[in-house]
Amino acid sequence: MERRRFIKYSLAGLTSASSASLLHGCASSVRPIVTSPVVKETVKVIIGDLVPRFIDFAVNIDLDKVSERFEDWYYKQDRSDQLALDKVGDMLRSGGFVRYDTPVYRYGEYYFYGVENKDGINICSPCFNIKTKARAPMVEGPVLLGLMAASQSSKLRRDLNKAGFTLAEILLPIVPVQEPSCSLFETSNEPFKYQTSEASLNVDYDFNNYEKESQIQLKVENEIFQFKQDISVKF
Repeated sequence: MERRRFIKYSLAGLTSASSASLLHGCASSVRPIVTSPVVKETVKVIIGDLVPRFIDFAVNIDLDKVSERFEDWYYKQDRSDQLALDKVGDMLRSGGFVRYDTPVYRYGEYYFYGVENKDGINICSPCFNIKTKARAPMVEGPVLLGLMAASQSSKLRRDLNKAGFTLAEILLPIVPVQEPSCSLFETSNEPFKYQTSEASLNVDYDFNNYEKESQIQLKVENEIFQFKQDISVKF
């Protein structure tokens, strides 16, 4: 990640238009607008395989691995950081997320790790800002599957090269805007909305219990870039 252009957002009054202005100012006058037709993808999910999918996503977007185990990383932090991480841990436990089974990855001031649910199926991945200790996005299975599929898209990589962005700048959620309660086996009544460091990210999730499959619609955009992907998830 050769460029470090992290933006500090305020959630108060944040809109897609205002965030895009914050992100790029007059960039549209010097960069070509890059849009893409909807990319369709099919993902097969085996029960219990979201932990390796989390790791695949982190590797695909070129995050720096700082520790193989969350516990080792946690005990290297100062006490104030541990207390902030404990609050995140309390939120995770309240939803049944108790197994810290992934490495810890870093993107600038942000630390990203996965915590598996006690059901052995779902996973939640906080993206914690260790400097500001702001509320971490809680990226759960439905969003993670969409992000994983997008991170594997050769079309997205080509478009990002044209627009001058990295996958991490476009796909890694760092600010939660709207996070409805969710499960892999329930339709979300509202879209998931996040800010990445360079874009707005929206994910819709629809589960068909009869067919045992889900549909994910992912859209990421800013003033000069837009990518949409429809993902079919087969369980």
